[in-house]
Amino acid sequence: MAMSTTEPNLTTLTPFARLPLTPGPNGIIVNPVIEFDPLSRAVTVLSWSDIPTPWWVLRAPDLLAGAGLLLSVLFVAQCRRLVRGVRNRGTLRCPTCEYDLSPPPVGTPPARCPECGRSTAAARPGRPVARTAWIAGATALAVAACVIAASSFLRAGTAGTAWPHAHVRTLLPWWPVSRPSEPPPAPTLSWLVLSPGSIWRTLTQDASAAFRMGASASPTAAWLHCAESNQWRNDLHLLDLTTGARRVVSVGQLSVEGFASLSGFTWDYSAAVVATVARVEPDATNSEVGVRISTVSLVDDSVRLRGVGATAAWSLGANSWRIPRVVAGVSPDGSDWRLLTLEGPDAGTLVLPEAGGLTRRPVSGIAGGVGALMSLRTVTLRPDGSLELDNGLSISATGVGTAGPVSSTGDWQTEIAAQGIMLTQGGLRVGIVGAPAGSASAITGATVSPDGRWAAVSIIRTPGGVGTSSGEVLIFDLHSARGTTTGPTENAPQAP
Repeated sequence: MAMSTTEPNLTTLTPFARLPLTPGPNGIIVNPVIEFDPLSRAVTVLSWSDIPTPWWVLRAPDLLAGAGLLLSVLFVAQCRRLVRGVRNRGTLRCPTCEYDLSPPPVGTPPARCPECGRSTAAARPGRPVARTAWIAGATALAVAACVIAASSFLRAGTAGTAWPHAHVRTLLPWWPVSRPSEPPPAPTLSWLVLSPGSIWRTLTQDASAAFRMGASASPTAAWLHCAESNQWRNDLHLLDLTTGARRVVSVGQLSVEGFASLSGFTWDYSAAVVATVARVEPDATNSEVGVRISTVSLVDDSVRLRGVGATAAWSLGANSWRIPRVVAGVSPDGSDWRLLTLEGPDAGTLVLPEAGGLTRRPVSGIAGGVGALMSLRTVTLRPDGSLELDNGLSISATGVGTAGPVSSTGDWQTEIAAQGIMLTQGGLRVGIVGAPAGSASAITGATVSPDGRWAAVSIIRTPGGVGTSSGEVLIFDLHSARGTTTGPTENAPQAP
Protein backbone atom coordinates (compact mmCIF):
# COMPACT_ATOMS: atom_id res chain seq x y z
CA MET A 1 0.00 0.00 0.00
CA ALA A 2 1.67 3.17 -1.16
CA MET A 3 0.79 5.82 1.34
CA SER A 4 2.81 8.48 3.06
CA THR A 5 3.17 8.31 6.81
CA THR A 6 3.70 12.05 7.28
CA GLU A 7 1.15 13.52 9.65
CA PRO A 8 -0.22 16.21 7.27
CA ASN A 9 -1.45 13.50 4.90
CA LEU A 10 -3.54 11.81 7.55
CA THR A 11 -7.26 12.35 7.09
CA THR A 12 -10.21 11.64 9.32
CA LEU A 13 -12.00 8.64 7.86
CA THR A 14 -15.78 8.75 7.63
CA PRO A 15 -17.49 5.79 9.30
CA PHE A 16 -19.90 3.74 7.25
CA ALA A 17 -21.83 3.11 10.48
CA ARG A 18 -21.45 3.69 14.20
CA LEU A 19 -22.92 1.90 17.21
CA PRO A 20 -22.78 3.61 20.63
CA LEU A 21 -21.98 1.17 23.45
CA THR A 22 -24.12 1.39 26.58
CA PRO A 23 -22.35 1.24 29.95
CA GLY A 24 -23.68 -0.97 32.70
CA PRO A 25 -25.09 0.28 36.02
CA ASN A 26 -21.52 0.62 37.32
CA GLY A 27 -20.75 3.01 34.45
CA ILE A 28 -18.18 0.68 32.87
CA ILE A 29 -18.22 -0.70 29.32
CA VAL A 30 -16.78 -4.16 28.71
CA ASN A 31 -14.76 -4.48 25.51
CA PRO A 32 -17.16 -6.05 22.96
CA VAL A 33 -16.59 -9.08 20.76
CA ILE A 34 -16.82 -8.17 17.06
CA GLU A 35 -17.12 -10.73 14.27
CA PHE A 36 -17.76 -10.72 10.53
CA ASP A 37 -19.51 -13.60 8.85
CA PRO A 38 -17.24 -15.78 6.62
CA LEU A 39 -18.47 -14.10 3.43
CA SER A 40 -18.11 -10.54 4.79
CA ARG A 41 -21.80 -9.80 4.42
CA ALA A 42 -22.61 -8.87 8.03
CA VAL A 43 -20.93 -7.84 11.27
CA THR A 44 -22.03 -8.62 14.82
CA VAL A 45 -21.17 -6.84 18.08
CA LEU A 46 -21.60 -8.80 21.29
CA SER A 47 -21.49 -6.54 24.36
CA TRP A 48 -22.32 -6.98 28.03
CA SER A 49 -23.78 -4.87 30.80
CA ASP A 50 -24.19 -5.64 34.48
CA ILE A 51 -27.68 -6.42 35.73
CA PRO A 52 -28.40 -4.30 38.81
CA THR A 53 -29.52 -6.33 41.79
CA PRO A 54 -32.01 -4.42 44.00
CA TRP A 55 -30.88 -4.09 47.60
CA TRP A 56 -34.04 -5.80 48.81
CA VAL A 57 -33.15 -8.93 46.82
CA LEU A 58 -29.77 -9.16 48.54
CA ARG A 59 -31.26 -8.44 51.98
CA ALA A 60 -34.58 -10.23 51.55
CA PRO A 61 -33.49 -13.43 53.37
CA ASP A 62 -32.25 -11.39 56.35
CA LEU A 63 -35.36 -9.19 56.49
CA LEU A 64 -37.71 -12.14 56.16
CA ALA A 65 -35.77 -14.13 58.75
CA GLY A 66 -36.04 -11.21 61.20
CA ALA A 67 -39.77 -10.85 60.52
CA GLY A 68 -40.21 -14.58 60.97
CA LEU A 69 -38.38 -14.48 64.30
CA LEU A 70 -40.61 -11.68 65.63
CA LEU A 71 -43.71 -13.47 64.43
CA SER A 72 -42.48 -16.66 66.10
CA VAL A 73 -42.26 -14.81 69.44
CA LEU A 74 -45.81 -13.55 68.89
CA PHE A 75 -46.94 -17.06 68.02
CA VAL A 76 -45.48 -18.48 71.24
CA ALA A 77 -47.17 -15.74 73.26
CA GLN A 78 -50.52 -16.45 71.63
CA CYS A 79 -50.12 -20.16 72.28
CA ARG A 80 -49.52 -19.45 75.98
CA ARG A 81 -52.62 -17.27 76.07
CA LEU A 82 -54.57 -20.00 74.36
CA VAL A 83 -53.49 -22.55 76.97
CA ARG A 84 -54.39 -20.17 79.80
CA GLY A 85 -57.68 -19.33 78.18
CA VAL A 86 -58.66 -22.97 77.96
CA ARG A 87 -57.65 -23.55 81.57
CA ASN A 88 -59.33 -20.40 82.91
CA ARG A 89 -62.45 -20.45 80.79
CA GLY A 90 -65.50 -19.05 82.68
CA THR A 91 -63.49 -17.56 85.56
CA LEU A 92 -62.39 -14.09 86.60
CA ARG A 93 -58.63 -13.92 87.11
CA CYS A 94 -56.18 -11.47 88.67
CA PRO A 95 -54.33 -9.70 85.84
CA THR A 96 -51.02 -10.16 87.72
CA CYS A 97 -50.96 -13.63 89.25
CA GLU A 98 -54.06 -15.14 87.65
CA TYR A 99 -55.58 -15.95 91.05
CA ASP A 100 -59.20 -17.01 90.71
CA LEU A 101 -61.31 -14.01 91.72
CA SER A 102 -64.60 -15.44 90.62
CA PRO A 103 -67.21 -14.33 93.17
CA PRO A 104 -69.20 -16.87 95.12
CA PRO A 105 -72.81 -17.47 94.09
CA VAL A 106 -73.87 -14.72 96.45
CA GLY A 107 -71.45 -11.85 96.86
CA THR A 108 -68.92 -9.72 95.03
CA PRO A 109 -65.20 -10.15 94.25
CA PRO A 110 -62.80 -8.90 96.94
CA ALA A 111 -61.39 -5.40 96.54
CA ARG A 112 -57.86 -6.77 96.44
CA CYS A 113 -56.35 -10.02 95.30
CA PRO A 114 -55.80 -12.30 98.28
CA GLU A 115 -52.71 -13.73 96.53
CA CYS A 116 -50.72 -10.66 95.45
CA GLY A 117 -52.64 -7.75 96.96
CA ARG A 118 -53.28 -5.97 93.64
CA SER A 119 -56.54 -4.14 93.18
CA THR A 120 -59.13 -6.28 91.47
CA ALA A 121 -60.66 -3.31 89.65
CA ALA A 122 -58.64 -4.20 86.54
CA ALA A 123 -59.67 -7.87 86.64
CA ARG A 124 -61.64 -9.00 83.60
CA PRO A 125 -62.54 -12.28 81.99
CA GLY A 126 -59.81 -13.77 79.78
CA ARG A 127 -59.79 -13.26 76.01
CA PRO A 128 -62.21 -15.64 74.27
CA VAL A 129 -60.51 -18.89 73.34
CA ALA A 130 -61.75 -18.80 69.73
CA ARG A 131 -60.25 -15.34 69.13
CA THR A 132 -56.90 -16.33 70.65
CA ALA A 133 -56.82 -19.50 68.54
CA TRP A 134 -57.52 -17.46 65.39
CA ILE A 135 -54.67 -15.05 66.12
CA ALA A 136 -52.27 -17.94 66.87
CA GLY A 137 -53.20 -19.67 63.59
CA ALA A 138 -52.77 -16.49 61.54
CA THR A 139 -49.38 -15.91 63.17
CA ALA A 140 -48.30 -19.47 62.34
CA LEU A 141 -49.26 -18.96 58.69
CA ALA A 142 -47.29 -15.70 58.62
CA VAL A 143 -44.21 -17.47 60.02
CA ALA A 144 -44.53 -20.19 57.35
CA ALA A 145 -44.90 -17.55 54.62
CA CYS A 146 -41.70 -15.84 55.81
CA VAL A 147 -39.80 -19.14 55.77
CA ILE A 148 -41.00 -20.02 52.27
CA ALA A 149 -40.29 -16.53 50.93
CA ALA A 150 -36.82 -16.45 52.49
CA SER A 151 -35.96 -19.88 51.05
CA SER A 152 -36.88 -18.66 47.55
CA PHE A 153 -34.02 -16.15 47.78
CA LEU A 154 -31.54 -18.83 48.91
CA ARG A 155 -30.20 -21.99 47.34
CA ALA A 156 -28.97 -25.33 48.56
CA GLY A 157 -25.30 -26.18 48.14
CA THR A 158 -21.88 -25.03 49.23
CA ALA A 159 -21.20 -22.99 46.07
CA GLY A 160 -21.52 -19.30 46.85
CA THR A 161 -21.57 -17.14 49.97
CA ALA A 162 -22.91 -18.92 53.04
CA TRP A 163 -26.10 -17.63 54.65
CA PRO A 164 -26.66 -16.01 57.08
CA HIS A 165 -22.99 -14.98 57.24
CA ALA A 166 -19.93 -15.64 55.09
CA HIS A 167 -17.92 -16.79 58.14
CA VAL A 168 -20.27 -19.72 58.72
CA ARG A 169 -18.51 -21.85 56.15
CA THR A 170 -15.12 -21.24 57.70
CA LEU A 171 -16.47 -23.02 60.79
CA LEU A 172 -18.75 -25.49 59.00
CA PRO A 173 -17.41 -26.22 55.48
CA TRP A 174 -20.40 -28.45 54.76
CA TRP A 175 -22.94 -25.69 55.54
CA PRO A 176 -25.63 -26.32 52.88
CA VAL A 177 -27.32 -22.92 52.50
CA SER A 178 -25.93 -20.15 50.27
CA ARG A 179 -27.03 -16.77 49.07
CA PRO A 180 -27.85 -16.50 45.35
CA SER A 181 -24.93 -15.49 43.15
CA GLU A 182 -24.84 -12.14 41.43
CA PRO A 183 -26.43 -12.46 37.98
CA PRO A 184 -23.92 -12.66 35.12
CA PRO A 185 -23.60 -9.66 32.78
CA ALA A 186 -26.48 -9.47 30.32
CA PRO A 187 -25.31 -10.01 26.72
CA THR A 188 -26.63 -7.78 23.96
CA LEU A 189 -26.21 -8.75 20.32
CA SER A 190 -26.20 -6.02 17.68
CA TRP A 191 -25.70 -6.75 14.01
CA LEU A 192 -25.49 -4.96 10.71
CA VAL A 193 -25.86 -6.28 7.18
CA LEU A 194 -23.16 -4.51 5.19
CA SER A 195 -25.22 -3.01 2.40
CA PRO A 196 -26.49 0.51 1.79
CA GLY A 197 -29.72 1.20 3.62
CA SER A 198 -29.15 -1.42 6.31
CA ILE A 199 -29.79 -0.54 9.93
CA TRP A 200 -28.36 -1.82 13.17
CA ARG A 201 -30.53 -4.38 14.89
CA THR A 202 -30.24 -5.34 18.53
CA LEU A 203 -31.56 -8.06 20.80
CA THR A 204 -30.75 -9.14 24.32
CA GLN A 205 -29.78 -12.74 23.72
CA ASP A 206 -29.43 -15.42 26.33
CA ALA A 207 -26.27 -17.09 25.03
CA SER A 208 -24.57 -19.21 27.64
CA ALA A 209 -22.09 -20.70 25.18
CA ALA A 210 -19.85 -19.22 22.50
CA PHE A 211 -21.42 -17.33 19.61
CA ARG A 212 -20.81 -18.51 16.03
CA MET A 213 -21.28 -17.04 12.55
CA GLY A 214 -22.27 -19.03 9.48
CA ALA A 215 -22.31 -18.39 5.74
CA SER A 216 -25.48 -20.06 4.52
CA ALA A 217 -27.73 -18.50 1.89
CA SER A 218 -28.28 -15.73 4.41
CA PRO A 219 -25.70 -14.76 7.06
CA THR A 220 -26.63 -16.72 10.19
CA ALA A 221 -25.66 -16.48 13.83
CA ALA A 222 -25.97 -19.38 16.26
CA TRP A 223 -25.50 -19.96 19.98
CA LEU A 224 -26.42 -22.50 22.62
CA HIS A 225 -28.41 -21.72 25.74
CA CYS A 226 -28.79 -23.97 28.77
CA ALA A 227 -29.97 -22.54 32.07
CA GLU A 228 -32.65 -22.75 34.70
CA SER A 229 -34.80 -20.33 32.68
CA ASN A 230 -35.31 -22.97 29.95
CA GLN A 231 -35.49 -25.97 32.31
CA TRP A 232 -31.85 -26.86 31.54
CA ARG A 233 -32.49 -27.74 27.92
CA ASN A 234 -29.68 -27.51 25.37
CA ASP A 235 -31.39 -25.03 23.05
CA LEU A 236 -29.71 -23.97 19.81
CA HIS A 237 -30.70 -20.48 18.69
CA LEU A 238 -30.43 -19.69 14.97
CA LEU A 239 -30.70 -16.05 13.93
CA ASP A 240 -31.08 -14.92 10.31
CA LEU A 241 -29.13 -11.65 10.23
CA THR A 242 -30.89 -10.43 7.09
CA THR A 243 -34.48 -10.78 8.27
CA GLY A 244 -33.96 -10.88 12.04
CA ALA A 245 -35.97 -14.11 12.28
CA ARG A 246 -34.90 -16.39 15.13
CA ARG A 247 -35.54 -20.11 15.58
CA VAL A 248 -34.91 -22.28 18.64
CA VAL A 249 -34.10 -25.99 18.27
CA SER A 250 -33.82 -28.28 21.30
CA VAL A 251 -30.81 -30.61 21.03
CA GLY A 252 -31.33 -32.48 24.28
CA GLN A 253 -31.71 -32.17 28.04
CA LEU A 254 -28.72 -31.47 30.26
CA SER A 255 -29.77 -34.05 32.83
CA VAL A 256 -30.02 -36.75 30.15
CA GLU A 257 -27.77 -35.87 27.21
CA GLY A 258 -25.06 -33.92 29.02
CA PHE A 259 -23.20 -30.67 28.31
CA ALA A 260 -23.53 -29.42 24.73
CA SER A 261 -21.21 -27.06 22.86
CA LEU A 262 -21.45 -25.50 19.42
CA SER A 263 -18.46 -26.45 17.25
CA GLY A 264 -19.35 -24.40 14.17
CA PHE A 265 -20.89 -25.45 10.86
CA THR A 266 -20.34 -27.99 8.12
CA TRP A 267 -18.07 -26.73 5.36
CA ASP A 268 -21.04 -25.92 3.09
CA TYR A 269 -22.85 -24.18 5.99
CA SER A 270 -25.90 -26.38 5.59
CA ALA A 271 -25.92 -27.45 9.26
CA ALA A 272 -24.60 -26.48 12.67
CA VAL A 273 -22.42 -29.01 14.53
CA VAL A 274 -23.07 -29.75 18.22
CA ALA A 275 -20.91 -31.94 20.48
CA THR A 276 -22.55 -33.19 23.69
CA VAL A 277 -20.36 -34.60 26.47
CA ALA A 278 -22.15 -36.98 28.82
CA ARG A 279 -22.42 -36.19 32.51
CA VAL A 280 -20.23 -38.07 35.00
CA GLU A 281 -21.98 -39.54 38.01
CA PRO A 282 -20.37 -38.48 41.31
CA ASP A 283 -19.58 -42.07 42.30
CA ALA A 284 -18.10 -43.03 38.91
CA THR A 285 -14.77 -44.85 38.90
CA ASN A 286 -14.02 -44.54 35.18
CA SER A 287 -13.07 -41.14 33.76
CA GLU A 288 -14.04 -41.93 30.15
CA VAL A 289 -17.29 -40.33 29.01
CA GLY A 290 -19.17 -40.55 25.75
CA VAL A 291 -19.52 -37.69 23.28
CA ARG A 292 -22.51 -37.47 20.93
CA ILE A 293 -21.83 -35.56 17.69
CA SER A 294 -24.94 -34.17 16.02
CA THR A 295 -25.91 -31.76 13.28
CA VAL A 296 -28.82 -29.32 13.18
CA SER A 297 -30.01 -28.55 9.66
CA LEU A 298 -30.31 -24.86 8.83
CA VAL A 299 -33.00 -25.77 6.30
CA ASP A 300 -35.53 -27.82 8.28
CA ASP A 301 -34.10 -27.68 11.87
CA SER A 302 -33.80 -31.47 11.98
CA VAL A 303 -31.36 -32.89 14.54
CA ARG A 304 -29.34 -35.91 13.41
CA LEU A 305 -26.89 -38.01 15.39
CA ARG A 306 -23.73 -38.37 13.29
CA GLY A 307 -21.33 -40.24 15.56
CA VAL A 308 -20.40 -41.26 19.08
CA GLY A 309 -16.89 -40.69 20.40
CA ALA A 310 -15.29 -40.65 23.82
CA THR A 311 -13.01 -38.48 25.92
CA ALA A 312 -11.63 -38.46 29.46
CA ALA A 313 -12.86 -36.22 32.27
CA TRP A 314 -10.76 -34.75 35.07
CA SER A 315 -10.91 -36.25 38.50
CA LEU A 316 -10.96 -33.37 40.98
CA GLY A 317 -10.98 -35.58 44.05
CA ALA A 318 -13.41 -37.93 45.71
CA ASN A 319 -16.71 -38.04 43.78
CA SER A 320 -15.87 -34.91 41.79
CA TRP A 321 -15.30 -34.59 38.03
CA ARG A 322 -14.82 -31.86 35.48
CA ILE A 323 -16.01 -32.15 31.89
CA PRO A 324 -13.40 -31.13 29.25
CA ARG A 325 -14.01 -28.86 26.28
CA VAL A 326 -14.34 -30.60 22.92
CA VAL A 327 -15.02 -29.53 19.34
CA ALA A 328 -16.17 -31.64 16.41
CA GLY A 329 -16.28 -31.43 12.64
CA VAL A 330 -18.79 -33.28 10.45
CA SER A 331 -19.06 -33.72 6.69
CA PRO A 332 -22.26 -32.30 5.14
CA ASP A 333 -23.73 -35.76 4.53
CA GLY A 334 -22.75 -36.99 7.99
CA SER A 335 -20.62 -39.87 6.70
CA ASP A 336 -17.40 -38.64 8.32
CA TRP A 337 -16.57 -36.80 11.53
CA ARG A 338 -13.69 -35.78 13.80
CA LEU A 339 -13.59 -35.13 17.54
CA LEU A 340 -10.86 -32.97 19.07
CA THR A 341 -10.42 -32.66 22.86
CA LEU A 342 -8.98 -29.30 23.93
CA GLU A 343 -8.28 -29.89 27.63
CA GLY A 344 -8.12 -32.55 30.30
CA PRO A 345 -6.36 -35.93 30.23
CA ASP A 346 -7.07 -36.31 26.50
CA ALA A 347 -6.05 -32.76 25.51
CA GLY A 348 -4.72 -32.70 21.97
CA THR A 349 -6.26 -36.07 21.07
CA LEU A 350 -8.06 -36.57 17.75
CA VAL A 351 -10.79 -39.23 17.58
CA LEU A 352 -12.23 -40.39 14.25
CA PRO A 353 -14.15 -43.39 12.92
CA GLU A 354 -12.04 -45.95 11.06
CA ALA A 355 -12.51 -49.63 10.18
CA GLY A 356 -15.83 -49.84 11.98
CA GLY A 357 -14.40 -48.53 15.25
CA LEU A 358 -12.74 -45.49 16.78
CA THR A 359 -9.16 -44.41 16.18
CA ARG A 360 -7.37 -42.09 18.59
CA ARG A 361 -4.39 -40.05 17.40
CA PRO A 362 -2.36 -37.44 19.27
CA VAL A 363 -2.09 -34.18 17.38
CA SER A 364 1.50 -33.32 16.46
CA GLY A 365 3.41 -30.73 14.51
CA ILE A 366 1.77 -27.66 16.10
CA ALA A 367 4.08 -25.11 17.68
CA GLY A 368 3.04 -24.72 21.28
CA GLY A 369 1.32 -28.10 21.35
CA VAL A 370 -1.88 -28.23 23.34
CA GLY A 371 -1.48 -24.59 24.35
CA ALA A 372 -2.00 -23.54 20.72
CA LEU A 373 -5.42 -25.21 20.78
CA MET A 374 -6.76 -23.48 23.88
CA SER A 375 -8.03 -20.43 21.98
CA LEU A 376 -9.84 -22.63 19.46
CA ARG A 377 -13.58 -21.99 19.12
CA THR A 378 -14.61 -23.37 15.73
CA VAL A 379 -13.53 -26.27 13.53
CA THR A 380 -14.62 -27.25 10.03
CA LEU A 381 -14.17 -30.68 8.45
CA ARG A 382 -13.01 -30.11 4.89
CA PRO A 383 -13.69 -32.53 2.00
CA ASP A 384 -10.11 -33.86 2.19
CA GLY A 385 -10.70 -35.09 5.75
CA SER A 386 -8.65 -32.39 7.48
CA LEU A 387 -9.86 -30.03 10.18
CA GLU A 388 -9.64 -26.30 9.59
CA LEU A 389 -9.33 -24.39 12.86
CA ASP A 390 -10.40 -20.80 13.38
CA ASN A 391 -7.01 -19.87 14.86
CA GLY A 392 -5.29 -20.38 11.51
CA LEU A 393 -4.16 -23.98 12.08
CA SER A 394 -5.24 -27.15 10.33
CA ILE A 395 -5.05 -30.81 11.34
CA SER A 396 -4.84 -33.58 8.78
CA ALA A 397 -6.69 -36.90 9.05
CA THR A 398 -3.48 -38.43 10.38
CA GLY A 399 -3.32 -35.89 13.26
CA VAL A 400 -0.50 -33.73 11.89
CA GLY A 401 -1.10 -30.04 12.47
CA THR A 402 0.18 -27.25 10.23
CA ALA A 403 -0.02 -23.48 10.31
CA GLY A 404 -2.24 -21.91 7.70
CA PRO A 405 -1.37 -18.99 5.45
CA VAL A 406 -0.82 -15.63 7.10
CA SER A 407 -4.04 -13.68 7.07
CA SER A 408 -4.06 -10.59 4.88
CA THR A 409 -6.32 -8.91 7.43
CA GLY A 410 -4.19 -9.52 10.49
CA ASP A 411 -1.94 -6.49 10.04
CA TRP A 412 -4.71 -3.93 10.62
CA GLN A 413 -4.43 -2.38 14.07
CA THR A 414 -5.26 0.75 16.04
CA GLU A 415 -2.85 3.21 17.61
CA ILE A 416 -3.41 6.02 20.11
CA ALA A 417 -1.50 9.15 19.17
CA ALA A 418 -1.68 12.89 19.89
CA GLN A 419 -3.76 13.49 16.77
CA GLY A 420 -6.33 10.88 17.80
CA ILE A 421 -6.89 7.17 17.36
CA MET A 422 -5.29 5.91 14.15
CA LEU A 423 -6.08 2.97 11.92
CA THR A 424 -2.83 1.39 10.76
CA GLN A 425 -1.84 -1.37 8.38
CA GLY A 426 1.54 -3.04 8.57
CA GLY A 427 2.81 -0.21 10.77
CA LEU A 428 1.71 2.49 8.30
CA ARG A 429 -0.89 5.00 9.43
CA VAL A 430 -3.93 4.97 7.17
CA GLY A 431 -6.10 7.61 8.79
CA ILE A 432 -7.70 9.00 11.92
CA VAL A 433 -10.73 7.04 13.11
CA GLY A 434 -11.28 8.63 16.54
CA ALA A 435 -11.04 12.03 18.16
CA PRO A 436 -7.99 12.85 20.32
CA ALA A 437 -8.08 10.95 23.58
CA GLY A 438 -6.47 13.74 25.61
CA SER A 439 -5.93 12.60 29.18
CA ALA A 440 -8.51 9.83 28.88
CA SER A 441 -7.59 6.17 29.16
CA ALA A 442 -8.71 4.47 25.93
CA ILE A 443 -9.08 0.83 24.86
CA THR A 444 -9.22 0.25 21.15
CA GLY A 445 -9.24 -2.71 18.82
CA ALA A 446 -9.69 -3.42 15.13
CA THR A 447 -11.39 -6.39 13.44
CA VAL A 448 -11.27 -6.79 9.66
CA SER A 449 -13.66 -8.79 7.49
CA PRO A 450 -12.35 -11.95 5.75
CA ASP A 451 -12.37 -10.23 2.35
CA GLY A 452 -10.31 -7.33 3.74
CA ARG A 453 -12.86 -4.70 2.80
CA TRP A 454 -14.53 -3.80 6.10
CA ALA A 455 -12.99 -2.81 9.43
CA ALA A 456 -14.75 -2.57 12.78
CA VAL A 457 -12.97 -0.37 15.33
CA SER A 458 -14.05 -0.38 18.97
CA ILE A 459 -13.15 2.63 21.11
CA ILE A 460 -13.78 2.76 24.88
CA ARG A 461 -12.70 5.76 26.93
CA THR A 462 -12.56 6.11 30.70
CA PRO A 463 -11.61 9.67 31.69
CA GLY A 464 -8.69 9.63 34.07
CA GLY A 465 -8.62 5.84 34.01
CA VAL A 466 -11.53 5.56 36.45
CA GLY A 467 -15.23 6.32 36.54
CA THR A 468 -17.82 6.20 33.81
CA SER A 469 -16.87 4.86 30.38
CA SER A 470 -18.07 5.94 26.97
CA GLY A 471 -17.57 3.93 23.84
CA GLU A 472 -18.68 3.06 20.34
CA VAL A 473 -18.03 0.69 17.48
CA LEU A 474 -17.21 2.28 14.11
CA ILE A 475 -17.49 0.44 10.80
CA PHE A 476 -15.20 1.60 7.95
CA ASP A 477 -15.02 0.73 4.29
CA LEU A 478 -11.31 0.00 3.81
CA HIS A 479 -11.58 0.32 0.03
CA SER A 480 -12.39 3.96 0.62
CA ALA A 481 -9.57 4.22 3.16
CA ARG A 482 -7.11 2.95 0.58
CA GLY A 483 -8.51 5.33 -1.99
CA THR A 484 -9.22 2.53 -4.48
CA THR A 485 -13.02 2.64 -4.50
CA THR A 486 -15.76 4.81 -3.20
CA GLY A 487 -17.53 3.25 -0.27
CA PRO A 488 -21.27 3.50 0.18
CA THR A 489 -22.18 6.81 1.74
CA GLU A 490 -25.87 7.12 0.97
CA ASN A 491 -28.38 5.76 3.44
CA ALA A 492 -25.63 5.05 5.96
CA PRO A 493 -26.98 2.86 8.76
CA GLN A 494 -27.80 4.49 12.03
CA ALA A 495 -27.50 3.21 15.55
CA PRO A 496 -30.55 1.43 16.94
